[in-house]
This record gives sequence, C-alpha cells and structure tokens, in this order.
Amino acid sequence: MDVKINEERFKKLLFNHLDSNEYLSNAIQYRGNNHGVKEFFYHYVTDDWSDENEFVFCYYKTSGDYEDWHNVMTPYESSTYPLIEMSGYYYQEIINLFGDTYAPQFMLEWLNKRYGLDANSIAED
Repeated sequence: MDVKINEERFKKLLFNHLDSNEYLSNAIQYRGNNHGVKEFFYHYVTDDWSDENEFVFCYYKTSGDYEDWHNVMTPYESSTYPLIEMSGYYYQEIINLFGDTYAPQFMLEWLNKRYGLDANSIAED
C-alpha cells in the first residue's frame, strides 16, 4: 500500500513522537569541556536507587571542538559544523520509524529548538 502524507503532517507526527520520547525530550546538558561542546544525557534512578546517565547526543560548534574532545581528526566535513552527533540507538529508532529522507532534517530542527542550539547537521554516533 502506498500512502502519501504532506510535509507539515509528517513533521507534526515526527515532532509528536520526539516530544513523547522521554530520553530525547528530557535530556539535560551534563558536561562539556568548552563553550563549543555540549553533551546531553538522560538522568534516571535505577531500581537500586543509584543515579545513572545515558548519553543522548553531543553538540560540536566547530571541527576543532570535535577534534579536541575526541583527540582524533573529525570524520565530518567542516561545512557540517555546528553538528549534533546523536546516539546510534535513538537515531536509528527514529530513522526506522520515519525513514531517512526527511526525518534527519526535522530531528535537527526539533533538537535545535528544544535545546537552544544552532546546529547545521545531524549524524549518528
């Protein structure tokens, strides 16, 4: 069956999904070594009452920030920065549900708006 949906309706469905994803919608900035790197984690308490943080995504302002943070050359073109690198688990979950044609750009838009970022692109970690 071939179903067609307009872009605004698709965007609304995806944004609703992202809003309802507890990990993505409640990520907190946990640490960063400079102004150009921001790491976001989901904080939760386990059954034994210990605190845990699960990585959700990281924001890099420049390729230099990426290289300083990882101590390796960036695998991305300099034009992709500022960049959000999202956990592969969450990235693939969304791509598997919504496809890779429009979902990455709308995820990027949602993350930028939700967390006050200015990323140009998004990639899977």
